[in-house]
Amino acid sequence: MKNFLLSVLLASSILAGPPAESRPRILTGEVSQERVFDLTNKIHWYSSLNQAESVARQQGKLVFWIHMLGSLDGAT
Repeated sequence: MKNFLLSVLLASSILAGPPAESRPRILTGEVSQERVFDLTNKIHWYSSLNQAESVARQQGKLVFWIHMLGSLDGAT
């Protein structure tokens, strides 16, 4: 919980990736797998928006919210 803001910054840098002009158009399976691993194992994610908001409010931090259907690993 102490590293929530760091987690948000890490998540945004992982999600952003390199500049658009240097990005390959299609990711290899290996690159995709590495990025999914980083997102699912190096960042603490709350499964409850209410809980994330409560912790963020207590710590005076922002919430980085992703709402998605399926699974990050592509096995939806």
